[in-house]
Amino acid sequence: MNASDRPLAPALAPAPAPAPAPAPALARAALAISNADITAAAAARLAGVARRTPVTTSRTADLRTGAKLFFKCENFQRMGAFKFRG
Repeated sequence: MNASDRPLAPALAPAPAPAPAPAPALARAALAISNADITAAAAARLAGVARRTPVTTSRTADLRTGAKLFFKCENFQRMGAFKFRG
């Protein structure tokens, strides 16, 4: 049998990805924390630091868009959290 008569080598399939390691108990416990818990914890850390800013509406913007719009006025934060972009 010469070289041209030999069958071609089969294409090698990529190796399967290894199975993910089981999450440690602490990581599994962290996944059980709800968004409400996270939000409440963040609010407690920010109490007295961040100013509560108003949410306003605009009848003109509502009429132009056909939707009820709400504007969160972060430009009233003392720490300059609002940044002009453009």
